[in-house]
Amino acid sequence: MVLETKRLLLREMNMEDGDALFRVLGDPEIMQHYPYTFDGQRVRNWIGRT
Repeated sequence: MVLETKRLLLREMNMEDGDALFRVLGDPEIMQHYPYTFDGQRVRNWIGRT
């Protein structure tokens, strides 16, 4: 499903989003309040589940 307005596009994530998501979920500073940072495999698993 895709939701779109003049200023916003929401779509389902796919594996092509993995690198961008890894830059966020793999960053220790960003993830400081989460129990762990993500490695590449965890990011791919997360995308697959969502």
